[in-house]
Amino acid sequence: MRRLVVLAVVVIASRAQADVFTGEVVAARGAWEGDAIVTTATLRTPIGDVEVQQLGGYADGYGMVVFDGEVPLEPGRRVAITARADAGTWMAQRVTELGGGGGLPYVPTLTKRSRVPLRWAASCVQVGYAADGTTAIAGEGERAVVEAAFAHWNDSIAGCSSQNFASLGPIDREVSGRDFVTVIKFRDDEWCRPAVDGKPRLCHSPSAAGITTVVFVDEPGDDRDGEIVDADIELNGVDFAISVDGVTESLAGCDSDLANTLTHELGHVLGLEHACRTPTDDPRLDAAGAPVPLCSATTDPVITEATMYPFQSCGETKKASLSTDEVAAMCETYPATAGSGVCKGPAPLDSGCCSSGPAPPSLGLGLATLALLRRRRAAAR
Repeated sequence: MRRLVVLAVVVIASRAQADVFTGEVVAARGAWEGDAIVTTATLRTPIGDVEVQQLGGYADGYGMVVFDGEVPLEPGRRVAITARADAGTWMAQRVTELGGGGGLPYVPTLTKRSRVPLRWAASCVQVGYAADGTTAIAGEGERAVVEAAFAHWNDSIAGCSSQNFASLGPIDREVSGRDFVTVIKFRDDEWCRPAVDGKPRLCHSPSAAGITTVVFVDEPGDDRDGEIVDADIELNGVDFAISVDGVTESLAGCDSDLANTLTHELGHVLGLEHACRTPTDDPRLDAAGAPVPLCSATTDPVITEATMYPFQSCGETKKASLSTDEVAAMCETYPATAGSGVCKGPAPLDSGCCSSGPAPPSLGLGLATLALLRRRRAAAR
């Protein structure tokens, strides 16, 4: 019997299938091949060490630099490499640098029982947004911002990841938690999930500009363990003035830029945790196995400037642009593979899937929200 847990992940393709490799360059050596220098680099990836060759480098007292070419494969760099096999050798075609240089890796959300990272099974996440929109934005202006947020994620990771958002456009649907339809819902009248279809009314923290609820399989040993099967985003238009480029029709006191908030919440939809911990969070590890620090105990800009940093100030917009950590997460969690490109919704689960213990299946869902918390600037207090 599968367990589904509500919350806000890493699937690695086999080497035989992959044509994109992500990791750290741990060694590189140049050698002459005919009249050209070719560098052979060793990339340490989640699926083992991979050797990739690249034109250019240094050998026998000579150097060969390819201007306007790809990022050189040098030890210490974290990169995603699109490569093709040529006579049994991987040849680099595109190299994308993923940061590093002291930067901290991303933080995946893990299952409760087996502690495996969450991920979607398909190569896309189909998302709709509530047709009624929000009264804070004139006309249907919020729709363009939502579509642009999808496009920004897709464009940022296109070079190394098979994952993308597929828009379902405006839909007339309430969030559910286990209807296997991902929806973005604006809450202008009450910062609560309404009581519908026999489900209780659930209200959220007024300090949250947005929350994301993710449903996933939590069953060790099951071939779908850690698979995300549903996710919903709710945006707070009661305690915050949802805005676009600083413009809003809301009278709430603190602007919550829609692109800023939504880009963060979409990271949770894809399986990402916050870049640091709040006092109520349990200890956890980042993707490299290092302890995730308390937000109050770090000033590292790699964390505080990340899209998945869990605080925003009024009118903030910087989270609308992904940092290298989020890009690295998608490259490693959803690497591009030879079979990528199938876009479909989650496959059905067997009957009784929603039990999480001795409680009856209809009561087997627990709720935990991943909130983008509000932090006002001193001048806004």
